[in-house]
Amino acid sequence: MIVVFRRFLTRGLGGLILLFISCEYDTIEYPDVDILKPIGFRQDILPLFKSSCVSCHNNASNPPVLVTEIAFQALINGNYLKLKNPEESRLMRKLYTNHPDNETPTKNELQMLLKWMKEGALNN
Repeated sequence: MIVVFRRFLTRGLGGLILLFISCEYDTIEYPDVDILKPIGFRQDILPLFKSSCVSCHNNASNPPVLVTEIAFQALINGNYLKLKNPEESRLMRKLYTNHPDNETPTKNELQMLLKWMKEGALNN
């Protein structure tokens, strides 16, 4: 009886250990946001949108519309920005979780977006 209990205990604990070490969690890793210069919407963010986003986000069927004339307003009206916690903004979540990789902004460009939001996401 003791041998059976011992096997059960050993295998049970071994199974639990394997269960815990084999768990996989989806985490969002955000790049470091330490950029020295202030980020400007027209100077930095719009060119990023033009190079990485506008080919898909150019009409209302694929929001947010990021064409030059209405990009800022589309981000504001669509609640894509969260200034107090930019990492949790709708825009960053979309870019990190369910966005196609073919034209995703680079890590450096993502840093610019985060810094721009932390600076107040000004339309400058």
